[in-house]
Amino acid sequence: MLGTANKPLEKLTNDKMRHLLLLKNSEKYLDRLTDSMHAQLRLSDKMEDSIEEMKLRVIEAEKTYEDVEPKLKKAIENTKYLKSCVESALSSRYKGRPVRIMGEINTL
Repeated sequence: MLGTANKPLEKLTNDKMRHLLLLKNSEKYLDRLTDSMHAQLRLSDKMEDSIEEMKLRVIEAEKTYEDVEPKLKKAIENTKYLKSCVESALSSRYKGRPVRIMGEINTL
């Protein structure tokens, strides 16, 4: 019997019902809810603009990469050539003994 009486009571006191009652009876609650929704709408618009801006930045970065990539490859080739020249010059100074330059230059 107590269970049958609690079911309607639970339905009247759940969060949805409380929310609906507050909407009906409290203008302050309605104003706060409206302000909150407007703030979320503004934030949504701001995020959409940000997404468009990020897409433009990605396109610009890809274009910059395409412009710089050939120069980088050329610089790497020149560095490797200069490394081999320095190794052979040092080798000739040390009576033909092989000289190997170690370090980050080998990671290119």
